[in-house]
Amino acid sequence: MDETEDGENEGGKRKMLEQGGGVAKSAKKNKDGGSLYKPPTVDELNTLRETQMLYHSNLFRMQMEEVLREVSIKAKHSQQLEKWMNQFSAFVKSLPASSSYQLDNTEWMETKNICNPMPDDVPKVSGTFLFMAPRSMQFIGSFLSNTTTSQNRTVDIMLVLPKDCVHANDWQNGRWLVKRAKYLSWLAAELRENTELVSDLSWTTHLGCESRPVLQVAPSGGLGKKWKGTGCMSGHMVSLLAIHLLRKRKINTQMSAYQVYRSIVLAISNSDWTKEGFSMGLTSSQDAVPLENYHKIYEVVFVDPSGLLNLAAAMSTTDFLRIKHEAGLAMKILDSSAAESFESLFIRKIELHQMCDQLVSVQFDKSDVKRIFNSIMTETQVCRIDRMGDTCNPVWSSVLKTLRFGLGDRATLLVPQRIIPQTWPLDGSRPDPVWKLDFGLVLDPIAASALLTKGPSADSPEVKEFQAFWGKKSTLRRFQDGSFHEAILWADPNVTTGQRRLIPGEVVKQVLSLHYGIPKKKVLYVAGQMESLLHVPESSVKEEYGTGEEATTSAIQAFDRLARKLRSLHLPLKITTVHSTSEVSRHARVFPPLGKNAKQHSEKVVIKEDHMELSNENGVCPLFNFAINVIVFLEMSGKWPDDVLAIQAIKAEFYKSMFDLLAKENIKAIVFPRFLQVLWEGYVFRIEVCYRREIYLQRLVETPDGDWKEKDTEAAINLEKQMEMIPKITTSLASIQSEHPSFSGGVRLAKRWMASQLLLDHCPHLAVELLVAHLYLNPDPYLVPHTPHVTLLRFLHLLAHTDWKTTPIFVNLSEAFTVEDQAELSHRFTSQRESLPSMFISTPHELRTVADPDNPEDVNHRYKLASVWTKSEPTLLIIYRMKQLAGVALSLISESVFDSQMDFTSLFRPSLEDFDVTIKLNCQELSRRKEAVDWKDRDEKKDIPLHQMTDTRGITPVVMYDAASMYLEELKEAYSHVALFFYDEHGGDVIGVVWNPKALSAQELKIGSLMGHKLVGVKEVKQVVNVDAIIEDFQVIGTGLVESISIKNQ
Repeated sequence: MDETEDGENEGGKRKMLEQGGGVAKSAKKNKDGGSLYKPPTVDELNTLRETQMLYHSNLFRMQMEEVLREVSIKAKHSQQLEKWMNQFSAFVKSLPASSSYQLDNTEWMETKNICNPMPDDVPKVSGTFLFMAPRSMQFIGSFLSNTTTSQNRTVDIMLVLPKDCVHANDWQNGRWLVKRAKYLSWLAAELRENTELVSDLSWTTHLGCESRPVLQVAPSGGLGKKWKGTGCMSGHMVSLLAIHLLRKRKINTQMSAYQVYRSIVLAISNSDWTKEGFSMGLTSSQDAVPLENYHKIYEVVFVDPSGLLNLAAAMSTTDFLRIKHEAGLAMKILDSSAAESFESLFIRKIELHQMCDQLVSVQFDKSDVKRIFNSIMTETQVCRIDRMGDTCNPVWSSVLKTLRFGLGDRATLLVPQRIIPQTWPLDGSRPDPVWKLDFGLVLDPIAASALLTKGPSADSPEVKEFQAFWGKKSTLRRFQDGSFHEAILWADPNVTTGQRRLIPGEVVKQVLSLHYGIPKKKVLYVAGQMESLLHVPESSVKEEYGTGEEATTSAIQAFDRLARKLRSLHLPLKITTVHSTSEVSRHARVFPPLGKNAKQHSEKVVIKEDHMELSNENGVCPLFNFAINVIVFLEMSGKWPDDVLAIQAIKAEFYKSMFDLLAKENIKAIVFPRFLQVLWEGYVFRIEVCYRREIYLQRLVETPDGDWKEKDTEAAINLEKQMEMIPKITTSLASIQSEHPSFSGGVRLAKRWMASQLLLDHCPHLAVELLVAHLYLNPDPYLVPHTPHVTLLRFLHLLAHTDWKTTPIFVNLSEAFTVEDQAELSHRFTSQRESLPSMFISTPHELRTVADPDNPEDVNHRYKLASVWTKSEPTLLIIYRMKQLAGVALSLISESVFDSQMDFTSLFRPSLEDFDVTIKLNCQELSRRKEAVDWKDRDEKKDIPLHQMTDTRGITPVVMYDAASMYLEELKEAYSHVALFFYDEHGGDVIGVVWNPKALSAQELKIGSLMGHKLVGVKEVKQVVNVDAIIEDFQVIGTGLVESISIKNQ
């Protein structure tokens, strides 16, 4: 055993001893010697010190070390590959020379059954080709520098050709490129026919160089993998960058792997190779090529140690900006202390449709690409030769560059879809190019929706350039400061927020049309397709409604005015605080109320003085009217009683007093036992008076001895949630919306998807809202989403890929979590996992204030209500269903997001195959029917009775009437022990039923629980669920509402 192995063995013994185990001899030594544990070594002390200084946690360090071990190539594999290389090199060097052939001669290739790997549009060249064994063969690139990873086991081999194979003028007109391909073709034929060292041969490309096909060789014995790399920056370039930083003394040999990694990422994030590239060669030499010369030809410059080769020649500005962007995000993650930072950096795959706020797919004709290529390849012949046979990449680079200029500040990044290099067999034709450019836009949340593109002033020298770029679209406009500027107006100032989000797409289409002649019909713009699910179909205020942001804002503004009115009322105790606990104020109501614009026409509605009531007449039921819940707190007083019932009586008196005062100002209100319902500006508010001491009174429980003690009763917890937690959460979520305008659309789209899959009824609304808030507070490895549909996609990813059994979600609202809070919650989650909710979501607003944080009882009291929102729901069964459906939805989007035929609304159509029973509802009885995904006005009557045409302003409408939801609650109350019920509250016309298998099995006879059961057996009588009778009850309970019942499994 060598010294290294001895050292590792000692480390193993140390670990065993520290864990309570070990070798018997060692244990005996410790027993005789005294102490069981050895003092820490110098290396261990250094490791501990380094962990404290460099890593934000010991776990992150261990994860880094583990991933480094996993991606490193094992020594035995390297030795096997080197042995194979020796045999491979000996065989290639022994190959005989060929005859001399003309370069345009392809007969010998046809004889050897090898197709020409060069692109079809490479021009014909003259000259001769001769195959001779290479002078030398050697490994190059990452393998030579021992930086190859197991994830991409590609090994580069360089062949140095004899002088007789190369002529002095081969550099002209691309002759060398053709000769190179011929040489590799001859070599491939020899390898295929005359050796068993190779198991597979094929062609591919490297770093997007279409005119430089690469021969891909898979060694026999399973040593190699097919090349699957993507992108434009190779691992070898990263290795050379590290060497460059070492020369510049930015890193040193004493640094750890983590320090080197961090330094490389930092260097990329702080550099700009598009303007200030660098050279690893001797720039002071007289023969050195100035970097300025490289920048004139190439978009990105990174010159190798020879000083003559630009390693980034195939890289575009767009590519580098993407790499720089990712490096900046990586630094942000490294500087954070988030628990999931390692996963964000090294595990999670970056998906274009989740990274970018909007997507664009441009379909080109072959003639379009050729035309654009010829127009841009006129500056230098050298550039044309470099791109010979590769027309797509230069065109894509030009298009993206022009779009970056046209979009300006609207987009912070354009991200092209990386196409995996295609592989094709030796005897197969080269795959046809894809004449399509797919890319994504990372938007600036403010600038992206600007209605106006403001250009230079009228007397500026840049004005001609601006006019030339935008053509007739540009007009001279006068601004408020009196100045005149060229500008472009993209939409009417009155358009909705949802329509303003689509302005970047209009800019893209305009630029493509003006500068490249691409018609708008050839541009697929993936942006607002899913947002159509947030529209109110056939609403009289559809143009104003948009995707609901304006309606939500109007409702909140109405609440603010009502709050001022309530605080001005002269009550016995003045109202000091008014809070809205409604999801509307959290910007999370999928379809917010419409207020003054709402109209309620129905044959089933009868006007009674100042309010409407439902009648028994047949017809279509009125549309749903939502009531916004409000709580008010009164000024302090010592006259409140200590009896809960007496407190309720006093509250009722306050409701009556408020009613009288509002009535004097002609404000319509109705007094209910538990709240006051007020019609204000067309909105309905339900106001409840709150008294904080009531929480304490509800906690008091009488003991058998006649004493009283405090206990967290369900009533007390509900009051605490309503009075203290929800108002704080509402304020925090509203602040997220004010900072990130896409939050409202995103959270409402997430809830719409949950409801469409019939799951929202089994997961608290607030839980969904907190999960979406988590995506905004912890967006890694991306930026914060700036469009609603991207929020939905990330929400689906969170559902599908989170291991809810081992992962708690900490939503740090208002950044109120302390380090101690998160540590304690993590400890409790691990130690008490079985007793905690299946989906653990905690916020700082659930943590109670305690007098002594060191007292164990106070500590337990502080954290007792953590994740109170998911205490009972969702269950493990529902979580599994959520993961399954979210995964399927993500897969569909990944496969079809750039497909022009993709129907995004299909994501919101549930499958009914998994339900044992489906209950079809009568659409005429559904008050929320117009919220349905596929709503069609098939049952509405256009002619409204005359008595319904009267002015209904100031008349309180029918509020919170939802027959389907009430029916659902009755079913749950009666039969939740035998079945689960699923329903889409947003206009769903089907209720799905899944039987509980355990409940359906025969059980012991219990006289008190025979409801819904029948007796079976003779000698041994048991009870079993009477499915037929229950299904009949479904029909009876839903008389008039239930249209039909379908039974799949009984």
